[in-house]
Amino acid sequence: MPVEENINSLIEIIRNRRSVRKYDPSPLTRQDIGPAALAALRSPACGKTPSWTISVFTEETLKERVRRAVIAGLKAKMNTWMNTPDIPAMVCITAAPDVAPRKGDKPFYLLETAIAFENFVLAAHCCGFGTCWIGAFNEAPVINALELETGKRVVAVSPLGRPYGQPVNLLDLSGQYDRITRARLHDNRKQLKEIVFSGRYSDAPDWDLSLEPEDLEAGRTYGAGLREIIPELLTDLRFVTAFADKDVEDSKLNWVLEAARLAPSASNNQIWRYVVLRDREQLEELELAAHNDEGFQVPFSEAPVVIALMAEQWMSRERGDEQPYFLIDVPIALSHMLLMASELGLAANVVIDFNESRVTRIVQAPMQTRVVALLTLGYPPQRGKTGDFPENLVLPKKERSKGVEFF
Repeated sequence: MPVEENINSLIEIIRNRRSVRKYDPSPLTRQDIGPAALAALRSPACGKTPSWTISVFTEETLKERVRRAVIAGLKAKMNTWMNTPDIPAMVCITAAPDVAPRKGDKPFYLLETAIAFENFVLAAHCCGFGTCWIGAFNEAPVINALELETGKRVVAVSPLGRPYGQPVNLLDLSGQYDRITRARLHDNRKQLKEIVFSGRYSDAPDWDLSLEPEDLEAGRTYGAGLREIIPELLTDLRFVTAFADKDVEDSKLNWVLEAARLAPSASNNQIWRYVVLRDREQLEELELAAHNDEGFQVPFSEAPVVIALMAEQWMSRERGDEQPYFLIDVPIALSHMLLMASELGLAANVVIDFNESRVTRIVQAPMQTRVVALLTLGYPPQRGKTGDFPENLVLPKKERSKGVEFF
């Protein structure tokens, strides 16, 4: 269903967004999804130049060529619901892997690409449009359809359009698929107590996980209206390297974790896990596991709270060669956490360059888990440091003008 006009908080946007598999065929224009493009352009990246490009295809011939490429081949058989000409637009997010850094077997172009595309998806929802993350496709036909340069990769694709608002015929494949998947995937989420830990991977949270509505009721005022919520939150997001001497309230921490809990994931596997660290000794240990190229430690010991974003990998799954799902699913959740931090007036920093095995030992995580990022949260200082460490996630210094293309 289209987004309700009375939605005025981020958590309502996140809760109401779902994967849409049945669309109204009415066309859309560049202006219709301008805020979605703006949200992507304001997304953080791993360097000064993002590795990704979002391409929106509305012209009939190009759109059909992309749609047919997405459903070509054996891997794409689960996308048979897309075998309809009623989809108004197709969106592809591609990347140049060499533009972003990597550490070991982690190519970070996936991380920044997933964040940018999820920001696009949420902002499109605010504009009344539906999307559906698709990773199950044969990459070669899509690369050919897009006529990509050698070396570029396709990370995800999605239909784009207004959700179908009429009763669905029993023989309508895409309509019935839309109904069933919503019940079995979108509405089936793990509880916070199943995915959040305190200090160590096996330790249950030592604080009350209740969600207090008054934290959100004070609310924000969005001058440009509903369509601009996501771009505005990204504009207000602060990445800092020092924090005010003030603890993050448990209730606000819970809302950040709740935003992550509601994130989409491949086949709704919900592989993300979050270890919350607030113990000074643990944070000092963490400093020694994370440093920049010049040997300076990230100042974790001064942070009110650090969250280790992890993936439970009982069996490694990949979208394509060197494209593991955990480097897409966890960053999608991270995008929700950063937006919620902005909503609550918190500052953040995201570290991706660290000794993963040492962090795993610090939080005593089992062998099958992977540590993707370390998220630091706190209140911004009145006169504190703002800046970045090499190979951290960084916010754009100025408005980007390139990265989203319309055809």
